[in-house]
Amino acid sequence: MSWKWEYAFGAEEAARTAPSGLLTAVERKADQLVRAAERL
Repeated sequence: MSWKWEYAFGAEEAARTAPSGLLTAVERKADQLVRAAERL
């Protein structure tokens, strides 16, 4: 038997329902974090 919270949905659903501006900002921030980690 398994269960999960009703409001907890997967990454795919989050990406599908999030505003495109938010996704763009998240992608930009992820790129910045990767570049910063590469400099370490």
